[in-house]
Amino acid sequence: MNAVILAAGRGERLRPLTDTAPKCLTLVSGKSILQYELEALEATGIHECTIVVGYRGNQVSESFGSSFKTLNLRYVNNPDYGTTNNLYSLWLAREHLESQTILIEGDLLFDKALMSKLVDAAEQDIAVVDEFRDDMNGTIVRGEGTGINEFVLKSAQGEGYNYAGAAKTVNLYKFSESTMRDHFLPGLDRYVAEKNTNIFYEAVLAELVAEKLLHMSMMFPGDCPWFEVDTPEDLAAAEELFKAA
Repeated sequence: MNAVILAAGRGERLRPLTDTAPKCLTLVSGKSILQYELEALEATGIHECTIVVGYRGNQVSESFGSSFKTLNLRYVNNPDYGTTNNLYSLWLAREHLESQTILIEGDLLFDKALMSKLVDAAEQDIAVVDEFRDDMNGTIVRGEGTGINEFVLKSAQGEGYNYAGAAKTVNLYKFSESTMRDHFLPGLDRYVAEKNTNIFYEAVLAELVAEKLLHMSMMFPGDCPWFEVDTPEDLAAAEELFKAA
């Protein structure tokens, strides 16, 4: 099993902290967000991780080098981080994704138990999601039981959108080798070939689910804490949530 962490963006909403360091190196209770992620991967027995960097990417590679405990690290650079989105960052790492893959965004805090829950789950293609709250922002999913019927990107959630029954993507996924090889990577290829690179990779997932080419399950964190850090207010809340970590 391989992991990929997308950490190329500038983190504008977290300024001034991100004026001098990439968002993934932001400290929460004394540890960087990226360190939390690497600790969770390593504790679960994953041995290969690709980190896509961009903004101040050299600071990331200099901080962690080629390994973290038993986890081998490689770096892929997105030089166009200012004009592209995470779909392009993921596409740049494509040669490392032709296997069972854990996909993580580099501003996501979670504990080791959530990673273990995801890795050990029997389902092959999983999106970690949580019950939608008014303070959340981003892609949502809808489904029946544990199956996902629809991905709805933020751009499709117009004024007055009805969020009843929706779940928010946590931005933590598991994909099977066949899904990556036969569906997800070809979808990324198509968007890049069309020069449609300033878009979220969930656009591909939304199409695959709508066309019934991908059968994804949703997994709720339960009592496993998580937090997406976008703003100083988020950081303060994350510090409180993870103060004993």
